[in-house]
Amino acid sequence: MPDSAATVQPNPFLTIWWHPRETMARMAAADSYPHAYGLVAICGLVAGIVEDGSDPSQWIRGAVKGVIFLALLSPLARFIGRKLGGQAEVPAVRAALAWGSVPYLWMLPLSLFGELVPSTLDDAKGFELVLWVLLVLVMLGVHAWCVVTTTRCLAEVQRFSIWRALGNYLLTLLVACLAAFLFLAGLTLISRMVFGH
Repeated sequence: MPDSAATVQPNPFLTIWWHPRETMARMAAADSYPHAYGLVAICGLVAGIVEDGSDPSQWIRGAVKGVIFLALLSPLARFIGRKLGGQAEVPAVRAALAWGSVPYLWMLPLSLFGELVPSTLDDAKGFELVLWVLLVLVMLGVHAWCVVTTTRCLAEVQRFSIWRALGNYLLTLLVACLAAFLFLAGLTLISRMVFGH
């Protein structure tokens, strides 16, 4: 009779926080990368709430943008990764980007706590100032931790070192931002040519 304890796999929602590379390795071993689009939709929803908690349409737009960004960034990150010597296919890269964003979920309780402190530094006094500074530092820490987890997830699926994976991630974001800028600039130019303003 097999040992049931030996067949129980750790919950990836728990292990991704501190052992992202090992978490991705287990997914790769099982050839299963679950919940990628669902995760980024939830993270996008949280981003929408953080941006404007009183507007449900903003929440929905955030979720949709998260899914669209993941769909576009995954093949781009795979392409750039291949140029750097990476080995992952698009589903694995997609999973790495999605699961690496899980720590962003902390922004939801942090933003709710932020409702209790002044929204700007100028309005904060005394103990409120301390809370404001701590909140900003923790939020920055969450974003930094997302970069760490995403980089380590990419490193595993691409069979990279951490630094090469970081380069893969940052180059992907840079190229995506440049492409978006050129696209918007092109639309603006066409609009001016067609409508004359």
